[in-house]
Amino acid sequence: LTEPTTGDIFGTVTTGSGAPLVDAWVSLERRESSRRSRRGGSARTWTSSADGRFASLDVPPGPATVRVHYIGATPVQSTVEVQAGSVARLDVAVPDADQAKDLPFVQILAPKGAPEVTTQVVHVMGRTSPDCTVEVGGESVEVFSTGAFARDGISLTLGENRIPITVTNPAGRSHT
Repeated sequence: LTEPTTGDIFGTVTTGSGAPLVDAWVSLERRESSRRSRRGGSARTWTSSADGRFASLDVPPGPATVRVHYIGATPVQSTVEVQAGSVARLDVAVPDADQAKDLPFVQILAPKGAPEVTTQVVHVMGRTSPDCTVEVGGESVEVFSTGAFARDGISLTLGENRIPITVTNPAGRSHT
């Protein structure tokens, strides 16, 4: 048997009122860029689960910075000390997440950051809250239980094109 060379981080992300925060982006960044995990790289990002939990395995010992970002809320940062062979616990509260959960939001996944395309057709994919409704280019699209939505085959014309995306939350608040 050999001595463990890494540790693990387990934690929970909550709202300011203490409720689990689902789908918060959780990033683990190593303070010393020379220390890299066996999985390669010194930064990892994932989302919190339905009960707000997150985990990062095989983390090299030493200080690690955990950043939590939830769309519409102020990002939160915390540092945890990882020890080889141990589990570090970290609970992170995002104070203004309760208010952010009620705002409609959309995150476009594709086309990704490309202001110019060379095709005559684009496909739009995005993510929002699963209980919102979405229209892309004036047509309703299905929002899946994960909050993902897509519209394929949107025709473009030569020149500048704008594709309106409207998200409406259950309270009737819309954002285009």
